Amino acid sequence: MSCAIFGAQTGGGSTGNSLTESTTRGPHFDAAASKNVTALLGKTAYLNCRVKNLANRTEICESQQVINTRLNAFSGRIDGVEQQIDQVGIKVNRIEKVVEENKEEIERKLEDTRRQVQKEILEKINGLEHQLHRTSIADSGDYSTSLGIPLQNSTLMHAERSVHKILKPPTYDGQSSWSMYRRQFEAAAKANGWTSQEMATSLVISLRGQALEILQSIPEEQQNDYDRIIGALEIRYGHKYLRQVYQSQIKSRQQRIEENQERSLPEFVEDLRERMDRIHRFAREKLKIHSDKMKQRLDTTSTETAFKPGDAVWLYAPKRTKGKSPKLQSNWEGPYTIIKKINDLVYRIQLSPRSKPKVVHLEKARKVHRT
Repeated sequence: MSCAIFGAQTGGGSTGNSLTESTTRGPHFDAAASKNVTALLGKTAYLNCRVKNLANRTEICESQQVINTRLNAFSGRIDGVEQQIDQVGIKVNRIEKVVEENKEEIERKLEDTRRQVQKEILEKINGLEHQLHRTSIADSGDYSTSLGIPLQNSTLMHAERSVHKILKPPTYDGQSSWSMYRRQFEAAAKANGWTSQEMATSLVISLRGQALEILQSIPEEQQNDYDRIIGALEIRYGHKYLRQVYQSQIKSRQQRIEENQERSLPEFVEDLRERMDRIHRFAREKLKIHSDKMKQRLDTTSTETAFKPGDAVWLYAPKRTKGKSPKLQSNWEGPYTIIKKINDLVYRIQLSPRSKPKVVHLEKARKVHRT
Protein backbone atom coordinates (compact mmCIF):
# COMPACT_ATOMS: atom_id res chain seq x y z
CA MET A 1 0.00 0.00 0.00
CA SER A 2 2.89 2.39 0.79
CA CYS A 3 4.44 1.58 -2.56
CA ALA A 4 1.22 2.48 -4.39
CA ILE A 5 0.84 5.80 -2.55
CA PHE A 6 4.45 6.73 -3.21
CA GLY A 7 4.04 6.00 -6.91
CA ALA A 8 0.87 8.06 -7.20
CA GLN A 9 2.42 11.08 -5.52
CA THR A 10 5.39 11.11 -7.87
CA GLY A 11 3.17 11.17 -10.99
CA GLY A 12 4.85 8.28 -12.71
CA GLY A 13 2.31 8.29 -15.65
CA SER A 14 3.66 11.50 -17.44
CA THR A 15 7.40 10.90 -17.13
CA GLY A 16 8.18 10.50 -20.87
CA ASN A 17 6.33 13.63 -22.04
CA SER A 18 7.95 15.82 -19.38
CA LEU A 19 11.41 14.68 -20.43
CA THR A 20 10.73 15.50 -24.10
CA GLU A 21 9.39 18.89 -23.24
CA SER A 22 12.36 19.70 -21.03
CA THR A 23 14.82 19.01 -23.84
CA THR A 24 13.10 21.46 -26.11
CA ARG A 25 12.69 24.28 -23.65
CA GLY A 26 16.37 24.89 -22.69
CA PRO A 27 16.62 26.84 -19.40
CA HIS A 28 14.09 24.70 -17.70
CA PHE A 29 15.88 21.47 -18.55
CA ASP A 30 17.61 20.95 -15.23
CA ALA A 31 14.47 21.33 -13.17
CA ALA A 32 12.45 19.05 -15.42
CA ALA A 33 15.21 16.45 -15.54
CA SER A 34 15.47 16.47 -11.79
CA LYS A 35 11.74 16.02 -11.51
CA ASN A 36 11.80 13.13 -13.96
CA VAL A 37 14.66 11.45 -12.15
CA THR A 38 12.74 11.73 -8.89
CA ALA A 39 9.70 10.20 -10.56
CA LEU A 40 11.78 7.35 -11.95
CA LEU A 41 13.28 6.67 -8.54
CA GLY A 42 9.83 6.58 -6.98
CA LYS A 43 8.64 4.24 -9.70
CA THR A 44 11.65 2.00 -9.15
CA ALA A 45 11.07 1.91 -5.38
CA TYR A 46 7.42 1.05 -5.95
CA LEU A 47 8.36 -1.77 -8.31
CA ASN A 48 10.95 -3.09 -5.84
CA CYS A 49 8.32 -3.08 -3.09
CA ARG A 50 5.90 -4.99 -5.32
CA VAL A 51 8.63 -7.50 -6.13
CA LYS A 52 9.32 -8.06 -2.42
CA ASN A 53 5.63 -8.56 -1.73
CA LEU A 54 5.40 -11.09 -4.54
CA ALA A 55 8.50 -12.86 -3.21
CA ASN A 56 6.96 -13.03 0.29
CA ARG A 57 3.73 -14.41 -1.13
CA THR A 58 5.70 -16.98 -3.08
CA GLU A 59 7.55 -18.05 0.08
CA ILE A 60 4.27 -18.30 1.99
CA CYS A 61 2.79 -20.47 -0.75
CA GLU A 62 5.83 -22.69 -0.73
CA SER A 63 5.65 -22.98 3.08
CA GLN A 64 1.99 -23.91 2.88
CA GLN A 65 2.81 -26.55 0.30
CA VAL A 66 5.54 -27.99 2.56
CA ILE A 67 3.16 -27.97 5.52
CA ASN A 68 0.45 -29.66 3.50
CA THR A 69 2.94 -32.26 2.32
CA ARG A 70 4.03 -32.99 5.89
CA LEU A 71 0.43 -33.11 7.07
CA ASN A 72 -0.36 -35.62 4.38
CA ALA A 73 2.65 -37.68 5.45
CA PHE A 74 1.55 -37.55 9.10
CA SER A 75 -1.98 -38.49 8.11
CA GLY A 76 -0.59 -41.50 6.29
CA ARG A 77 1.42 -42.51 9.34
CA ILE A 78 -1.61 -42.07 11.61
CA ASP A 79 -3.62 -44.25 9.28
CA GLY A 80 -0.89 -46.88 9.46
CA VAL A 81 -0.84 -46.73 13.29
CA GLU A 82 -4.62 -47.04 13.40
CA GLN A 83 -4.42 -50.09 11.18
CA GLN A 84 -1.82 -51.62 13.50
CA ILE A 85 -4.03 -50.86 16.51
CA ASP A 86 -6.94 -52.53 14.77
CA GLN A 87 -4.78 -55.58 14.09
CA VAL A 88 -3.66 -55.71 17.74
CA GLY A 89 -7.29 -55.43 18.85
CA ILE A 90 -8.19 -58.34 16.58
CA LYS A 91 -5.36 -60.42 18.07
CA VAL A 92 -6.45 -59.53 21.62
CA ASN A 93 -9.99 -60.57 20.82
CA ARG A 94 -8.70 -63.86 19.49
CA ILE A 95 -6.61 -64.42 22.63
CA GLU A 96 -9.56 -63.59 24.90
CA LYS A 97 -11.70 -66.00 22.96
CA VAL A 98 -9.10 -68.77 23.34
CA VAL A 99 -8.71 -68.03 27.07
CA GLU A 100 -12.45 -68.09 27.57
CA GLU A 101 -12.69 -71.39 25.76
CA ASN A 102 -9.91 -72.93 27.89
CA LYS A 103 -11.00 -71.31 31.17
CA GLU A 104 -13.18 -74.20 32.31
CA GLU A 105 -10.53 -76.74 31.39
CA ILE A 106 -7.84 -74.80 33.28
CA GLU A 107 -10.07 -74.49 36.36
CA ARG A 108 -10.79 -78.20 36.26
CA LYS A 109 -7.08 -79.02 36.03
CA LEU A 110 -6.29 -76.67 38.92
CA GLU A 111 -9.00 -78.26 41.06
CA ASP A 112 -7.69 -81.74 40.28
CA THR A 113 -4.15 -80.65 41.14
CA ARG A 114 -5.29 -79.07 44.41
CA ARG A 115 -7.13 -82.21 45.45
CA GLN A 116 -4.17 -84.38 44.56
CA VAL A 117 -1.75 -82.21 46.58
CA GLN A 118 -4.15 -82.11 49.54
CA LYS A 119 -4.51 -85.88 49.41
CA GLU A 120 -0.73 -86.37 49.39
CA ILE A 121 -0.32 -83.98 52.34
CA LEU A 122 -2.99 -85.79 54.35
CA GLU A 123 -1.39 -89.15 53.61
CA LYS A 124 2.02 -87.89 54.76
CA ILE A 125 0.58 -86.42 57.97
CA ASN A 126 -1.31 -89.64 58.70
CA GLY A 127 1.92 -91.58 58.16
CA LEU A 128 3.76 -89.32 60.60
CA GLU A 129 0.97 -89.78 63.16
CA HIS A 130 1.23 -93.56 62.82
CA GLN A 131 4.98 -93.35 63.38
CA LEU A 132 4.45 -91.12 66.41
CA HIS A 133 1.96 -93.56 67.97
CA ARG A 134 4.29 -96.50 67.33
CA THR A 135 7.19 -94.60 68.90
CA SER A 136 5.09 -93.75 71.96
CA ILE A 137 4.05 -97.39 72.40
CA ALA A 138 7.62 -98.68 71.97
CA ASP A 139 9.07 -96.17 74.44
CA SER A 140 6.50 -96.80 77.16
CA GLY A 141 6.37 -100.59 76.84
CA ASP A 142 2.59 -100.62 76.43
CA TYR A 143 1.14 -104.03 75.66
CA SER A 144 -2.42 -102.90 75.24
CA THR A 145 -2.60 -104.46 71.79
CA SER A 146 -2.02 -107.89 73.32
CA LEU A 147 -5.18 -107.40 75.39
CA GLY A 148 -7.27 -106.93 72.27
CA ILE A 149 -7.53 -103.13 72.52
CA PRO A 150 -8.18 -101.59 69.08
CA LEU A 151 -6.06 -98.53 68.30
CA GLN A 152 -7.89 -97.03 65.34
CA ASN A 153 -6.41 -94.23 63.34
CA SER A 154 -7.77 -90.82 64.12
CA THR A 155 -9.35 -88.78 61.34
CA LEU A 156 -7.44 -85.65 60.54
CA MET A 157 -9.81 -82.72 60.97
CA HIS A 158 -7.34 -79.89 60.55
CA ALA A 159 -4.67 -80.22 57.86
CA GLU A 160 -2.72 -77.26 59.23
CA ARG A 161 -1.89 -79.07 62.49
CA SER A 162 1.77 -80.10 62.40
CA VAL A 163 3.41 -83.04 64.17
CA HIS A 164 6.01 -81.03 66.04
CA LYS A 165 3.24 -79.26 67.99
CA ILE A 166 1.82 -82.47 69.51
CA LEU A 167 2.12 -82.54 73.32
CA LYS A 168 2.46 -86.02 74.77
CA PRO A 169 0.31 -86.44 77.91
CA PRO A 170 1.81 -88.19 80.96
CA THR A 171 1.00 -91.78 81.90
CA TYR A 172 -1.44 -92.82 84.63
CA ASP A 173 -1.15 -95.96 86.76
CA GLY A 174 -3.89 -95.30 89.32
CA GLN A 175 -1.50 -94.33 92.13
CA SER A 176 -1.66 -90.55 91.72
CA SER A 177 -4.65 -88.18 91.83
CA TRP A 178 -7.08 -88.92 89.01
CA SER A 179 -8.58 -85.41 88.99
CA MET A 180 -5.17 -83.78 88.53
CA TYR A 181 -4.20 -86.24 85.80
CA ARG A 182 -7.46 -85.64 83.96
CA ARG A 183 -6.83 -81.90 84.09
CA GLN A 184 -3.35 -82.36 82.58
CA PHE A 185 -4.62 -84.75 79.93
CA GLU A 186 -7.46 -82.49 78.78
CA ALA A 187 -5.09 -79.50 78.69
CA ALA A 188 -2.74 -81.42 76.37
CA ALA A 189 -5.68 -82.55 74.22
CA LYS A 190 -6.91 -78.98 73.89
CA ALA A 191 -3.46 -77.73 72.93
CA ASN A 192 -3.14 -80.49 70.30
CA GLY A 193 -6.64 -79.92 68.95
CA TRP A 194 -7.64 -83.58 69.34
CA THR A 195 -11.07 -84.89 68.53
CA SER A 196 -13.04 -87.09 70.93
CA GLN A 197 -11.80 -90.24 69.16
CA GLU A 198 -8.19 -89.05 69.28
CA MET A 199 -8.53 -88.28 72.99
CA ALA A 200 -9.86 -91.80 73.62
CA THR A 201 -6.96 -93.36 71.69
CA SER A 202 -4.33 -91.27 73.49
CA LEU A 203 -5.91 -92.00 76.89
CA VAL A 204 -5.80 -95.75 76.23
CA ILE A 205 -2.12 -95.49 75.30
CA SER A 206 -1.36 -93.50 78.49
CA LEU A 207 -2.87 -96.02 80.94
CA ARG A 208 -0.50 -98.23 82.94
CA GLY A 209 -0.70 -100.95 85.59
CA GLN A 210 -3.99 -101.19 87.45
CA ALA A 211 -5.50 -98.32 85.46
CA LEU A 212 -4.99 -100.29 82.25
CA GLU A 213 -7.03 -103.18 83.63
CA ILE A 214 -10.11 -100.94 83.70
CA LEU A 215 -10.38 -101.45 79.93
CA GLN A 216 -11.34 -105.07 80.48
CA SER A 217 -14.70 -103.90 81.85
CA ILE A 218 -15.45 -101.82 78.73
CA PRO A 219 -16.86 -103.53 75.61
CA GLU A 220 -14.53 -103.51 72.63
CA GLU A 221 -16.87 -101.43 70.46
CA GLN A 222 -16.99 -98.71 73.17
CA GLN A 223 -13.26 -98.38 73.72
CA ASN A 224 -13.14 -95.49 71.22
CA ASP A 225 -15.71 -93.55 73.27
CA TYR A 226 -13.86 -91.01 75.39
CA ASP A 227 -16.80 -90.35 77.72
CA ARG A 228 -17.24 -94.08 78.35
CA ILE A 229 -13.58 -94.51 79.35
CA ILE A 230 -13.67 -91.38 81.53
CA GLY A 231 -16.79 -92.66 83.29
CA ALA A 232 -15.15 -96.00 84.08
CA LEU A 233 -12.04 -94.27 85.45
CA GLU A 234 -14.15 -91.88 87.54
CA ILE A 235 -15.96 -94.82 89.13
CA ARG A 236 -12.65 -96.49 89.92
CA TYR A 237 -10.44 -93.54 90.91
CA GLY A 238 -12.76 -90.54 91.43
CA HIS A 239 -12.84 -88.94 94.91
CA LYS A 240 -16.59 -89.15 95.38
CA TYR A 241 -16.47 -92.90 94.73
CA LEU A 242 -13.52 -93.56 97.09
CA ARG A 243 -15.22 -92.83 100.40
CA GLN A 244 -15.64 -96.50 101.20
CA VAL A 245 -12.08 -97.17 100.11
CA TYR A 246 -10.77 -94.52 102.50
CA GLN A 247 -12.86 -95.91 105.33
CA SER A 248 -11.60 -99.43 104.70
CA GLN A 249 -8.02 -98.16 104.67
CA ILE A 250 -8.52 -96.57 108.09
CA LYS A 251 -10.10 -99.72 109.49
CA SER A 252 -7.33 -101.94 108.14
CA ARG A 253 -4.54 -99.63 109.26
CA GLN A 254 -1.76 -101.31 111.21
CA GLN A 255 -0.17 -99.51 114.12
CA ARG A 256 3.50 -98.74 114.08
CA ILE A 257 5.92 -100.13 116.62
CA GLU A 258 6.39 -96.79 118.39
CA GLU A 259 2.65 -96.24 118.67
CA ASN A 260 0.60 -97.32 121.67
CA GLN A 261 -0.64 -100.80 120.87
CA GLU A 262 -3.55 -100.43 123.27
CA ARG A 263 -5.16 -97.50 121.38
CA SER A 264 -8.36 -98.22 119.57
CA LEU A 265 -9.52 -96.76 116.29
CA PRO A 266 -11.58 -93.94 117.91
CA GLU A 267 -8.54 -92.95 119.97
CA PHE A 268 -6.43 -92.84 116.84
CA VAL A 269 -9.00 -90.64 115.11
CA GLU A 270 -9.09 -88.29 118.09
CA ASP A 271 -5.30 -88.09 118.14
CA LEU A 272 -5.28 -87.35 114.42
CA ARG A 273 -7.86 -84.60 114.87
CA GLU A 274 -5.77 -83.00 117.62
CA ARG A 275 -2.71 -83.02 115.41
CA MET A 276 -4.63 -81.40 112.58
CA ASP A 277 -5.95 -78.73 114.94
CA ARG A 278 -2.43 -78.09 116.20
CA ILE A 279 -1.12 -77.75 112.66
CA HIS A 280 -3.99 -75.41 111.81
CA ARG A 281 -3.24 -73.17 114.80
CA PHE A 282 0.45 -73.14 113.93
CA ALA A 283 -0.31 -72.09 110.34
CA ARG A 284 -2.71 -69.36 111.51
CA GLU A 285 -0.12 -67.96 113.91
CA LYS A 286 2.56 -67.84 111.22
CA LEU A 287 0.19 -66.18 108.80
CA LYS A 288 -0.76 -63.59 111.39
CA ILE A 289 2.90 -62.82 112.10
CA HIS A 290 3.66 -62.29 108.41
CA SER A 291 0.49 -60.22 107.99
CA ASP A 292 1.45 -57.96 110.89
CA LYS A 293 4.94 -57.47 109.45
CA MET A 294 3.53 -56.55 106.07
CA LYS A 295 1.11 -54.09 107.68
CA GLN A 296 3.92 -52.55 109.69
CA ARG A 297 6.10 -52.05 106.61
CA LEU A 298 3.17 -50.53 104.72
CA ASP A 299 2.30 -48.19 107.56
CA THR A 300 5.94 -47.11 107.82
CA THR A 301 6.31 -46.19 104.15
CA SER A 302 2.85 -44.73 103.60
CA THR A 303 1.63 -41.30 104.66
CA GLU A 304 -1.83 -40.40 105.83
CA THR A 305 -3.57 -38.51 103.08
CA ALA A 306 -7.20 -37.56 102.82
CA PHE A 307 -9.10 -35.69 100.15
CA LYS A 308 -12.43 -33.98 100.30
CA PRO A 309 -14.95 -33.36 97.51
CA GLY A 310 -13.86 -30.51 95.29
CA ASP A 311 -10.11 -31.03 95.69
CA ALA A 312 -7.97 -31.08 92.55
CA VAL A 313 -5.69 -34.10 92.23
CA TRP A 314 -3.25 -35.61 89.77
CA LEU A 315 -3.84 -39.22 88.65
CA TYR A 316 -0.89 -41.59 88.24
CA ALA A 317 -1.43 -43.20 84.79
CA PRO A 318 1.90 -44.00 83.13
CA LYS A 319 1.82 -44.41 79.35
CA ARG A 320 4.57 -45.36 76.98
CA THR A 321 4.75 -43.97 73.43
CA LYS A 322 6.84 -45.94 70.96
CA GLY A 323 9.87 -44.05 69.73
CA LYS A 324 9.84 -41.57 72.62
CA SER A 325 12.06 -41.67 75.69
CA PRO A 326 10.22 -42.44 78.97
CA LYS A 327 12.01 -39.50 80.54
CA LEU A 328 10.17 -37.17 78.17
CA GLN A 329 6.74 -38.65 78.95
CA SER A 330 4.50 -37.63 81.82
CA ASN A 331 3.20 -40.30 84.20
CA TRP A 332 0.46 -38.09 85.63
CA GLU A 333 -2.88 -36.94 84.19
CA GLY A 334 -5.20 -34.20 85.27
CA PRO A 335 -6.03 -32.27 87.15
CA TYR A 336 -9.07 -34.32 88.22
CA THR A 337 -11.72 -33.22 90.69
CA ILE A 338 -12.75 -35.29 93.72
CA ILE A 339 -16.49 -36.01 93.41
CA LYS A 340 -17.11 -38.42 96.25
CA LYS A 341 -15.22 -40.23 98.99
CA ILE A 342 -16.28 -43.87 98.85
CA ASN A 343 -14.14 -44.96 101.80
CA ASP A 344 -10.82 -44.08 103.39
CA LEU A 345 -8.84 -45.46 100.44
CA VAL A 346 -11.13 -45.19 97.40
CA TYR A 347 -12.36 -42.01 95.72
CA ARG A 348 -14.46 -41.15 92.68
CA ILE A 349 -12.85 -38.52 90.45
CA GLN A 350 -13.80 -36.75 87.20
CA LEU A 351 -11.71 -34.86 84.65
CA SER A 352 -14.48 -32.56 83.40
CA PRO A 353 -18.24 -32.25 83.94
CA ARG A 354 -18.91 -34.18 80.71
CA SER A 355 -16.25 -36.88 81.13
CA LYS A 356 -16.83 -40.32 82.62
CA PRO A 357 -16.04 -40.60 86.36
CA LYS A 358 -13.30 -42.94 87.58
CA VAL A 359 -12.87 -44.84 90.82
CA VAL A 360 -9.23 -44.80 91.95
CA HIS A 361 -7.15 -45.80 94.96
CA LEU A 362 -5.68 -43.23 97.27
CA GLU A 363 -2.10 -44.22 96.37
CA LYS A 364 -2.62 -43.21 92.71
CA ALA A 365 -3.75 -39.66 93.48
CA ARG A 366 -1.70 -36.63 94.51
CA LYS A 367 -3.08 -33.29 95.53
CA VAL A 368 -2.56 -30.33 93.20
CA HIS A 369 -0.67 -27.50 94.90
CA ARG A 370 -1.62 -24.27 93.19
CA THR A 371 0.67 -21.26 93.38
